[in-house]
Amino acid sequence: MSTSDAKPGCIAIRIPALTLTEDWCFQKKGSSVTTTRSSVAVLCMRLVISAGAALAPVGALAQPTVFEPFNTGTAGWSLYADGEQLAWTQFGGNPGGAITAKDQGQGGYWGFAAAPSFLGDRACFYGGLLRWQFNTTHSGSAINSEPDATLEGGGLVLVINLANPVVNTWETRSVPLLETAGWRVATLGGAVPTQTQFKSVLANVTAIKFRGEFSTFANDRCTLDNVAFGSFVFDTQPEGASICPDSIVTLSTSAQGVGPIGYKWQYETAPGVYTDVPNGAIPYAHGSVTAVNPGTNQMTLAFAATPGAPGLRFRCLVSNDCGSAPSDAVRVVPCFADLNCDSTVDDADFVLFLPAYNILDCADPAMPQPCPADFNNDGVVDDADFLLFLDAYNALACE
Repeated sequence: MSTSDAKPGCIAIRIPALTLTEDWCFQKKGSSVTTTRSSVAVLCMRLVISAGAALAPVGALAQPTVFEPFNTGTAGWSLYADGEQLAWTQFGGNPGGAITAKDQGQGGYWGFAAAPSFLGDRACFYGGLLRWQFNTTHSGSAINSEPDATLEGGGLVLVINLANPVVNTWETRSVPLLETAGWRVATLGGAVPTQTQFKSVLANVTAIKFRGEFSTFANDRCTLDNVAFGSFVFDTQPEGASICPDSIVTLSTSAQGVGPIGYKWQYETAPGVYTDVPNGAIPYAHGSVTAVNPGTNQMTLAFAATPGAPGLRFRCLVSNDCGSAPSDAVRVVPCFADLNCDSTVDDADFVLFLPAYNILDCADPAMPQPCPADFNNDGVVDDADFLLFLDAYNALACE
């Protein structure tokens, strides 16, 4: 919140998602509200609003896996062959952090080598996935005779060759951990590995390498992000929602990998503590929440919430024979400030709020029922509710 340009007795609010600038001032006298632009108003909103953009998150590989998003540093990764200047970039990833390096220009090709945390006994990953994302500045067919990924272990080397990438674009490579997926022994022209050979490599992984050079150009650069090595992967993560108090919402996720894959939705009962969602009523002190199909990848929730009801946080526990891991945790929030139920808190909701603020008393026959603008459930629509409305209006949503 910024007050540098507010009028006397007014509140200046910066809202980052709309496209207009307005002064809203109003003064409450008893049970009436008048809107004005004068400096004598008790409450005033200055909306300095600019357009914004959001980056869509990428999916994440679930446990049991090893996953590195490079959010805090190089994480023990290194370079091999003709690469140099390995560095961490805080904002150059897809999204967030990533590692990047460039070609020495000495004639060889180069790449990234996995940290020790990726290595060791990964026998349970057989049938799972090796996945990584990268962005390269140069590409060309002249160097496409080199492996894109290499697995070493058990005295064997497995390599695989993939199509040349598009330059300056984030690409995702996802390779099944199966002998039939295009892997070769020792060289790209080598024999197809047997199942026994593939499993022996996974049982004692000593190196994982990803190609970083895709061109004979001497100053090419490659950036690596979101490397995952595991038995199953999330195709989609659940998404949170701001909903009207009486609404039905569906949460969904999906995973692929070593089957059978099971799903079990959970809700947060204390910070960081999750309990399985029952098939039916979820304990909720502010109305009711009913769950349908919590043992599948798609769960439906029916909310009937009272004013001031808090949100609930949910996640899905995904499992297979290798173990289990949670999806992203998301919140479902009854959004009382969204008075017209269009999923945003905007000027249309403000127009609906003002008459209720003008009436004041929830018991007044003129008050729309069940007094939806009484956000704190104290029986009146007053300045306390207005401040709660401002918080949601500033964010354009309740969450």
